[in-house]
Parts: sequence; C-alpha cells; structure tokens
Amino acid sequence: MFDPQLRRLFIANLSALALAAILVSPASAIVIHDPVGVSGAIDLGTPHKSVVSLFVPGGFCSGTLIDSTHILTAKHCTAGAAPGSMSVQFYLDNDGVADATYGVTAKAEVPGGTLLDGTDISVLTLNAPAPAGVTPLRIGFGSAVGLTAETVGFGFSGIGSTGTTIGFDGKRKAAENVIDWYGAAIGGVGGANIFNTDFDSGSSNTLSSVGSSPTPLAHEGTTAGGDSGGPLLIDGKVFGVLSSGSTSGSGYGDISWWTDAGAQFSFIKAAAPDAKFGVVPTVASDASFSDSANLDVLNIDFGTLDVDDVIAPVSFDVANFPTGLTVSYLDLLSTTGSGDTGVLTTDLEPFVNMESGALTSFNAMIDTSAPGTFSASYDLNLSDFLGTDQTLTLNLSGIVEATLTCAIGDADCDGDVDVSDDILVAFSNFSGPGSFGLTRAHGDVEGNPDGNTPTTPGPADGDVDVSDILTMFGNFTGPLDEAGLEVLGALAGPAEAGDPSIPDLIYDPATGEVVLSTDGASIIGYSLKSAGAFLAGGHTPILGGGSTSLTTELAEAALSSADGSIGFVFPVGLDLAALAGLLTENTVSTGLGAPLVPFDLVVLGPAVPEPSAFFVALSALGALLAVAYRKLQRREE
Repeated sequence: MFDPQLRRLFIANLSALALAAILVSPASAIVIHDPVGVSGAIDLGTPHKSVVSLFVPGGFCSGTLIDSTHILTAKHCTAGAAPGSMSVQFYLDNDGVADATYGVTAKAEVPGGTLLDGTDISVLTLNAPAPAGVTPLRIGFGSAVGLTAETVGFGFSGIGSTGTTIGFDGKRKAAENVIDWYGAAIGGVGGANIFNTDFDSGSSNTLSSVGSSPTPLAHEGTTAGGDSGGPLLIDGKVFGVLSSGSTSGSGYGDISWWTDAGAQFSFIKAAAPDAKFGVVPTVASDASFSDSANLDVLNIDFGTLDVDDVIAPVSFDVANFPTGLTVSYLDLLSTTGSGDTGVLTTDLEPFVNMESGALTSFNAMIDTSAPGTFSASYDLNLSDFLGTDQTLTLNLSGIVEATLTCAIGDADCDGDVDVSDDILVAFSNFSGPGSFGLTRAHGDVEGNPDGNTPTTPGPADGDVDVSDILTMFGNFTGPLDEAGLEVLGALAGPAEAGDPSIPDLIYDPATGEVVLSTDGASIIGYSLKSAGAFLAGGHTPILGGGSTSLTTELAEAALSSADGSIGFVFPVGLDLAALAGLLTENTVSTGLGAPLVPFDLVVLGPAVPEPSAFFVALSALGALLAVAYRKLQRREE
C-alpha cells in the first residue's frame, strides 16, 4: 500500500531540481470529475481567497486563514521546519501570481500522535495582518457525515480518468465531495477523528462498505499532492484539515483523509485567540437588502438630473438577515441584469460564506453623459449550504435631461413667453419681493444675484414679484408653438415703432400725490424704485393685479390697462430735477411685448411746468419781447 505519510504532502525527499520543476510547470490543484475539467476547478476555487499556499523547505502545502494573523494547516507540513524558513502566499485574483507574501514568526503544533490519529494540526503566525478583503474562516463543529463539502487547495491537479498530470501553478482549485465516514481512516492505517471522502465516477465506489453512493456530484473531486493542510469546508466553515490520501495518482476511487479541526478546538483557540467557531447549519439563510428587515426588492431612483451632472454612487447592502449559530452561510452566485444596464450600473460581484447577521455593501451608479429616461433591474441569484435558492431584485431608475437654455421671461422654458403658461403662472405664485424659495417654474425669471436676467432653468432670486412679471411683459411673444400670437383685447402687441405716446407720471409737489396717465398709450405694469423715500402706506394700486408697496419700491402688473392716482406716496416739494433724482428705477409696460420705457415726468404748478410747456412759454415770451423792442425803436425814429 502507498505510504499515506508521503501521499498529500509531496515535500519529503524531493531534490532541488525536482522541486523547481514542480514550481514552474503549468499546473493546477485538485483532481476533478472529467466533465468539469481543470478550468471548472479553477472557477470553483477562485472565491476562496482565505485559502493560501504554504512553502516549506523542500516542498509546499496549503492552509487557511482563521484570523487576521494565523494560518491553520497540517502538522506534517510544518514538522521540523523553523518558522523563519516558511512563507505564506495569498493569490487574491487567482491568476497564478501571488498578490502578497508573508513570513512566519511562530508555529504551534498539536503534540505527539501520528498522521491519522486526529492530531495533524498546526497553527502558524504571520509577520503582518493578512491583506484587506480576505475574510478569515470559522472552525466548524457537528456531525458532518452525509453532508456535501468543498475541498480547496494549491496542489497537483488533473481529471479523474488520468489523475494528477499538472504541477503547481499558483491557481487555487476546488471540488465537492460527500463525507462518507467519520472515525478511523478507512483503507489507511487506522487512527481516529478522521473524515473520509471517496472519488466516485459512477462505477467506482471505494467506500461502498460505509454507504457511499457511486453517483458523482456535479463537481465531484479529490485531493492531490500539495493540498495537504487545505480545508474541508461545509457552509464556509473549516471542518477538516487534509492529512493524506489512499493513492499516489488521485484518480477515480481515491480516498481523502481529513483531520477533524473542531476536535482540536482548545488547541486552536489557544494558538489563535481571535479565531471563531461555528456549527453545522440547520436554518436556511435569508437574503435581504437590509440587516434589520426582510427586504427582497430595493428601488433606487436617482431622480431628474442634467447631462454631465456628477452624481455620487448610491450605496446599498446585501445581508444574510437571520441571526443565530445554526443559520446557513449565504452565497451570491451570479447577477442578471435587464434594461438600461449600460447607464444604470452596479459593482455587484459574487461572494461566498456570508455569516448570519452580516452584510456586504455595494454601489449603484448612473451615467449622465446622454439624456433620456432610464430604468434597469438586477436579479441577484443566491443560495446556501442547505440549497435554499433565493432572488433579490434591485430596480434602478433615473432621468437625465439636456441642459435647457430658456428665453428671457420664459418661465416654463418652452421657447415662448405667453399668457397661459408664463404670465398667469407668475400671477398665481406672486409673492412680492423676498426670499421664498420659488423657482423659474413658479415665475421667478428675473433678479439673480449678478444682476443679469437668467436664462437657465434654476431659481433667480427666490421670489415672484412685479419685476418678474414686467420681464415677461417686455419679452412677450405669445404661444409660438401654436403658430400665432395671443390677442388680449387692446393689449395685443407692442406699440408701433416711433409712437410718441408714453404714459405720464404726474406729481403734485404740494401734496406728494402721484397720478399715472396713459397719455394715449396703456399701462399694464410699472415699477418705481427709490432709496427708501416712498410713503408706502399711501400706495393705492390701480391695476388690480400683483402689487408691491415698500419704501423702496412701488410696483404693479396686470393684464388690463388702467390709470389714475396711486396715492400720496412721494415726498412733497420736489422740482423736476429732484423728482428725477429720487427715482432709481422708472419703468412702465405699455403692452405685451412692448419694450419697457420710463414714464414722462410731469410736475404740477407754475414753478415747475413740464419741460415741453416751459420751452413753449419761453419761446413765446422771447417773441413778444422782440416785437415790443422793434415798436420802441420805430417811435424813437
């Protein structure tokens, strides 16, 4: 019989030349069922980042990270080797190139015993914490006979019909097998606390005497040289450490023997105080988007965005919702997307062995480079050791709009300034001056902080006041998208070019009363501003629309014309120059679409006639004086 002590170790009595050949040959670990092939074994092994390769003088083994600085492996791998002579390598992406190499500062070996008596356990201490993202595995307890387990390692590999044909290549492999027996090593040299698995092909059934089925699992496989020290995993927990096997070639019919790790609980806990332990699961996992509630569907709406907006990813969680010692670990097997998955994306990736009550965070993103209305769904396909298949559904949505440039005065940014969609909207949301959080859609189209009339869809100064309505009046077009101008009685359009009719502002310096006169035109809005000189309490609106009465501003806007007294609102005793200096803004709207113009200023009383009357009187007086002078000259002659 082949000596089991040389079977899986594959390190004793190797020459330097032979070892070099092993280390550079294009190879794999684990011998797997023919239909799966070596590439299938690689795929199965890739998620198991916590399984490492251990190099010792004269050969190599495998091992498992059980806390941030400790590796669980087989004693026969480390026996006789000084800590400083060993190294541990992590292969995170499983591409055959080590991502991190660690030294060993200490080792602890279960004392005494022989290879298969349940003492083949060693714990190594690393010289630094393991790489980020590598999760230590728990040590498992409980009756495991009849359960399906995974075996993972870096040893020699091949397929069942040929056995090992490939040496070490730095690629982690995995296979599945049913635990057929626990106790002595069947077909070996006796012993105790040993898990037994055999490599079934459909015709071979080495452990039939203990009830093994000849029917292979889909990913049936066995171990080979270099897998020693690797884990026997049930639901992500380390139940066994590989000690040896029954054949040198590891083909169909081979038996693997595993030392029970849980039986050495006290030793492992003393050597690796932070190691954790678990039991055989009896309760199904329950996938959820929350660790505090059972949430199977998650909707994330990015809202309405502009093209090229920079949007931070939205984080979401995938959790194994139930808590309890016997809850099965959760595996994310794959993700299936539909809809606009090129715009709405995630960083979801498969994982294995999520503990109960644990969660992993992922991100959802939206690409805002092009406009459109987008939606996508992602189905997360999950399972667990108990075969509980589950699906979580992530729904993503968002609208990306082209950045609008709006016409001046155009509240709804539809390309025109009309009554129904712009002016009436402004009237209905009229607030007067102030800060009310109103936006362009409310009619806030004028008055942004830099003093320019805004042409972007965002807010201007946060209110809807007469200035906004006058801006609409001055830029009125009517509904261009309806192929015509709006007609509103006598206010249909702007005054004709060159029309001299401009409304008058008539001021009485004796009383301070102000009368607005259409003077042959119309008045549908006005804005008068000062540095705080108005008597706002005396303001009497005349237009029947929106109005403002402040010491700094008197304003109105409506859709019908009117004239008359607006009250005793100016200081008394002003002449024409003082009146003009009082007004920091003097604006009147004579019709929809007509340009905003200043009132003609008229001051009542003989002392301060209107400029035009004053010059006429002065001319007439000059003419009379000239006639009188000529008559006086004739008399003197």
